[in-house]
Amino acid sequence: MSVAVSPASVDVRVGDTVTFAAVVTSSLGRQLTDRPVQWTSTDTTRAQVSPVGVVTGVAPGAAVGIRATVEGISGEGRVDVLTVAPPGVVHRWTFSESGGGGTVLWDDVGGAEARLVGSGPLQGRVAGGRVTLPGGPRATAGYVELPTRLLSRFQDATIELWATQNEVRNWSRVFDFGDGPANNLFISWSTGTTYGSNRSAVTVDGTEYRRDDTLAPFLLGYPHHIVLTITAGAGDGDVTRFALYMDGEPRGFFDAPLPLRDFPDTYAWLGRSSHSDETASASYDELRIHDRSYSAMEVRTLFQEGGELHRGLQSLEILPPPGAGDRIRGVGVQFNLRAVGRDEMGDASAVWGVTWATSDPGVLSVTPDGTLRTHREGRSTVSAELDGLTASWEVEVVR
Repeated sequence: MSVAVSPASVDVRVGDTVTFAAVVTSSLGRQLTDRPVQWTSTDTTRAQVSPVGVVTGVAPGAAVGIRATVEGISGEGRVDVLTVAPPGVVHRWTFSESGGGGTVLWDDVGGAEARLVGSGPLQGRVAGGRVTLPGGPRATAGYVELPTRLLSRFQDATIELWATQNEVRNWSRVFDFGDGPANNLFISWSTGTTYGSNRSAVTVDGTEYRRDDTLAPFLLGYPHHIVLTITAGAGDGDVTRFALYMDGEPRGFFDAPLPLRDFPDTYAWLGRSSHSDETASASYDELRIHDRSYSAMEVRTLFQEGGELHRGLQSLEILPPPGAGDRIRGVGVQFNLRAVGRDEMGDASAVWGVTWATSDPGVLSVTPDGTLRTHREGRSTVSAELDGLTASWEVEVVR
């Protein structure tokens, strides 16, 4: 006797149901329809199954086994439980796996699989909701390989990441999509090995259209929200416009005569270049692909919402402007504050939705989006709160 489960593999979203069936066949090949079937799930925290084979998605997760057992003989199907995605999101990787080179990285919205590529000491690792690449020579350093045709299925699209540059590597990439050096779309962490510089570009049949340095500098060791929107017909002469944003703010654009549906995205990489450049020393907390382009206000909202980034945080830290220390010189000065969360290993993660306050608003004030303004000389303490975690920064304003 044998037991076969149908469907063999299927996707279901959290809160939705799908019905499985068991086909029981005798050793002589005759179907047996009168045998009681016992249904079980290999992970009831992600998918539950009723006595009649109706499966309900409980929480996102890949490859949950749905098992039918008849008289001690079992067959099994598989269900991937997908999250209920925000509007426009077609792929999302939150890097919740653990492992080194070869680890499959699951897309909890579209069900697509990415992979951490590499072996040996430079293979990279995924743990704690983050992929970390050590960086190094292109031939040996690890990177993330994404599915093909992530962009060319759409007329407009948005690439959204939370990512951190850990060290400067020669022309290393935030991402690189295309079919080779003559046709690719990329953002680099730096131009060459020059910290504080970067390039964002698309190459069409060997001609490069680009914008330099508008995203620089990426603060080493601290996460940034990086967004590229792609809008058909929005550029000069009705060509495609590629608009850049970092940490919720517009950072320029470039135009190119490339309809997105004609883009040959036969590879898609995080951290790896289509040229012989070094692989990035970088960490990635989350990647989203959207099937539409967003306005500046909508990108700002994405930044403030912050993605799925607050998992496992143990502490909160305020990041003063570079060189500020505990003193700000000048009345009427304005700049943006940022905060990061740290996990039990001390690694920094991007955080948004922070509540800001000051002990003496007459000395300095902070708006809900983290914009600090100085008003007069004196001392004040800036405080930040997120999900029960707090941080403070005592600062003196001087002339």
